[in-house]
Amino acid sequence: MENAIQQIELNIERLGEQDGAEGIDFEELQIKLEGYLKEPININTATRDELDDLGLLSQLQILAIIKHREKFGNFVTIEELQSINAFELEIIRLLQPFLYAGEKDRVTISLEEMLSRSKKQLLIRSTRVLTRTSGYEKDSTGNSTYLGSPQNFYVRYRQSYSKKYSFGITAEKDPGEEFFKGSQKNGFDFYSAHLFLKEVWKFKVIALGDFQLAYGQGLGLWTGLAFGKTNDIATIVRNARGITPYTSVNELQYNRGVAFAFELSKFQFDFFASRRKVDANLIVPNDSADNEVAFSSLLTSGLHRTQSELDDKNALEQTLYGTHITYKNKSGEIGGTLSSIQYDKEFRRNVDLYNQFQFTGSKATNAAIDYKMVAGNKLFFGEMAYSFTAQASAMLHGLMVSLDPKLSAAIVYRDYGLKFIPVASNPIRESSTFNEKGFYIGINARPVRAFTFSGYIDIFQFPWLRFSVDAPSSGYEMLGQVNYTPSRKLDFYFRYRNQLKQQNTVSGVSEYQPYLVNFDQHNYRFNVTYKITQSFSVHTRAEWIKVILDKNEETGFAIMQDITFKPFSFPLSFTARYILFDSRSYNARIYAYESDIYGTFSIPAYYNRGSRYYVNVRYKVNKAIDLFVRYSNTTYSNITAIGSGNDAIDGNIRNDLRIALTWEF
Repeated sequence: MENAIQQIELNIERLGEQDGAEGIDFEELQIKLEGYLKEPININTATRDELDDLGLLSQLQILAIIKHREKFGNFVTIEELQSINAFELEIIRLLQPFLYAGEKDRVTISLEEMLSRSKKQLLIRSTRVLTRTSGYEKDSTGNSTYLGSPQNFYVRYRQSYSKKYSFGITAEKDPGEEFFKGSQKNGFDFYSAHLFLKEVWKFKVIALGDFQLAYGQGLGLWTGLAFGKTNDIATIVRNARGITPYTSVNELQYNRGVAFAFELSKFQFDFFASRRKVDANLIVPNDSADNEVAFSSLLTSGLHRTQSELDDKNALEQTLYGTHITYKNKSGEIGGTLSSIQYDKEFRRNVDLYNQFQFTGSKATNAAIDYKMVAGNKLFFGEMAYSFTAQASAMLHGLMVSLDPKLSAAIVYRDYGLKFIPVASNPIRESSTFNEKGFYIGINARPVRAFTFSGYIDIFQFPWLRFSVDAPSSGYEMLGQVNYTPSRKLDFYFRYRNQLKQQNTVSGVSEYQPYLVNFDQHNYRFNVTYKITQSFSVHTRAEWIKVILDKNEETGFAIMQDITFKPFSFPLSFTARYILFDSRSYNARIYAYESDIYGTFSIPAYYNRGSRYYVNVRYKVNKAIDLFVRYSNTTYSNITAIGSGNDAIDGNIRNDLRIALTWEF
């Protein structure tokens, strides 16, 4: 079990360190993987959807497993995957905790049995910035800008059985928010609950309360976990999970209402309806004859620490409803999505030249067609969407091909129209799901056993103006990574990433004649991981960044050392990191994935000059209870104040403490 838990952490860290992972809800990913750890997938009876939902297999690998079963019968062991060209030993080791080869057929289980045999987990977590910030300072009247305490409190209860049943309640208080007083007399600022059932009665899925939706390639409708461009080309193809329970605390990316799905022959029909309150800035437009209220922007932070933030809380009612129909056969699938979003107030943005074609009003309706088709060693995928409200379209088409057992490639073309309205979209993109065209090509190669090369180049253009870009612009991004793994104990990789974009500058010309200059960024990373014993490993990384902006050069550097001690039989384990960084500008900031206490992960930006360390400790009290503690310290040597506004710290040191307790029963 301990080895499997370490494998989950390894998978999350591997994904977290990829470019394109910023903003990913890793808590959702961890919950999903731990569910499969407790209830592994039987590779002999799993459907394509179940293998897809795992999120660790490419579409070509999933189809290769199914074709192998049809041709040769059931797998005897997981190691038999080595006989399939799409799998190598390293990949199989990553999958082993979550798959097994069994003979037992699927059985139907009643709802009463699900409830009686379900597993329960209670998670309690608290975090705090120990160093005082200006938002908590008292004024002459004894009041502070932030109304509540600096502690963050999080509680989650979840009861589940396999992937067939899940019930959960989640509550969170952010730092600075009141707690059981003032504006929060009911305790926590945010509550979420869900009831999720699979294969009950005539339904394939029933979701009540909070849920997420993911269809096609993210162009028509997608809320929830999704990676951007990464060094692993498998992530360029979206694994649409359809209707899933919502278990996180992101106060924007979820739906609240009811959703259900049922199958009829080779068709699946999904229906969903959501209505909930969202935060927004309310205004009275100048041309309003009767002082009718509108909104100028949606707020995404979920923070309600000050009176002004409370004034914007739940100011708007959002309704989302629609349907998705899928037809599947052995060669692939084709689906159609129809969705509509509506607000109870009109959206009246501050119109400028660059945004004059973007959405205004109170309702938008979109339709989309998505597809995945397999022909031999090739996977064709894509999605086409149309906005009825704006009479504009967007499209994405791609091809993934296994050219050889040791070489695969992917090509993607996208064209997101200038006036297209993304109802709730999250496709592969550089900037926004409108006013963008791009062409991506990536490869994964393993010329010899110890060496792996992966990389991509993405060329994009923006046909119209954007914020801070007062002319049509273009750019590219390319990434290359070489891994050398001579043994299971030792792994090296070197990564180079180059991004070039265009932005405004007024240097040397009249302020009325801005022109575009290149923002040229180069990242160089060297990383080595050495597993000294089964329980003890070290991880060293050095990264250098250079940014050239209008002939001015800015650089940054960071070097970090990790130590991990996770014995199998001893109840105490820990991870620690020490990092030195020197980056004098925000443009030359360096991102680095950090492991954290249970259910929390972060990818902070390092800039200025200083050092940082953190220690994560896990103590297994008994088989059911685990205690997690994390302490971190950041010390700057070139500044005397950290941050700005209400989050400013008067000094050069920031300390954080996080504590979590899990109880499984």
